[in-house]
Amino acid sequence: MTEKEKMLSGELYDPADAELLSLRRKAHRLSKECDILPGLKSEAS
Repeated sequence: MTEKEKMLSGELYDPADAELLSLRRKAHRLSKECDILPGLKSEAS
């Protein structure tokens, strides 16, 4: 069972796993890209 599978099933997992680190970096990058898109405003604004 991969660390991602463990995480998704609620089991203890290694957050420093290479696959999870890669996914976290990708999510962070995509979030930053969304932040700079013109015309998108959060509902809190």
